[in-house]
Amino acid sequence: MFKKRSIASLVANVRANSIFRRSKSQNKNYLKNPEWDVQPADNIIMVKAWNDRENAEVVEQHEKMREEAIVKGKQNKKRTEEARKMQKDLREKFIEVNDFINECEQKEMILDKKIAAEKEIHEKLQKEVDEYVEKTKKLTEYHEKTLKPNIEKGKVYEDVLQQLVDKMKIFKNKEDFLDRIEALLLAQKEVSENDEASLKSVEKMQADIVKISNEATLMIAGLENQLIEIEKNFDKIKSDYLKVENILHPSKEIIAEKEKEICMLLEQIHETYLLLCHRNNEEPTLKREQTEAQLDYIKREIEKILEVIELADEMMALETRSDIAEHGSGKSGIPRK
Repeated sequence: MFKKRSIASLVANVRANSIFRRSKSQNKNYLKNPEWDVQPADNIIMVKAWNDRENAEVVEQHEKMREEAIVKGKQNKKRTEEARKMQKDLREKFIEVNDFINECEQKEMILDKKIAAEKEIHEKLQKEVDEYVEKTKKLTEYHEKTLKPNIEKGKVYEDVLQQLVDKMKIFKNKEDFLDRIEALLLAQKEVSENDEASLKSVEKMQADIVKISNEATLMIAGLENQLIEIEKNFDKIKSDYLKVENILHPSKEIIAEKEKEICMLLEQIHETYLLLCHRNNEEPTLKREQTEAQLDYIKREIEKILEVIELADEMMALETRSDIAEHGSGKSGIPRK
């Protein structure tokens, strides 16, 4: 197996070979005179003109290749800058969108907590209203079953009293009868007071129940309105979140593809750098993150390769001249191939 030589040693060998061939061709021209079909001076002038034209074409092609290499280098540098700028912009947009999503999630959590608290208050108030309704039902039942029959019984006593006054002439009227039976009423006073107090208590309780029921109804209506408003806001925020999610999904895919392309480009640059270092029997000293330094190294190696190509072109031109000198030319003065 042959060892891989560096580009510098290859360039030196090519130069030495070119000088040797040039000297050898000159010696042949001096030692062996060709047999000319036309005058030697004219043939030399035509050969010189032919060689000058070929040399001018080679130089022109070389200049074009050099200019193309410079233009491509600038284009590659511009593309690298644009790719880095695009990556930076995409990263900033991704951070902004991610912050917006986190903010929406935090707002959603706060709204969920508020809704849970409002539902808990609503359940508590509903429980209190149910208790008051149950109390009202019991009082209504007590009024219908106990108080109302007692009132009906009292009307019977009033009719009996009037009949008694009408039949008995000893009483002028009911008031007289009542005055006479005041002693009995005093005995029953405590019972009557208790009944009246109970009646007032029941009426007051009924009024309180009605008032509390009205307040509870208004409060429940207000809470229901607030709950409806919160649900509307929640649905709106949820729809906005879904829209943002739909917008961000293609952006995330594009960002991932661009990052993948950039990673592949950087990986290819690094592989090229490693290949050239291995070709030159050098230990790689640049890290993968040092992309600009790697590109500079690759550029220098490409320039050396172009220099080798230039020397190879010169060598081919010299060989062509040597063949012309050895074989001569036709009558037209054009060198035979």
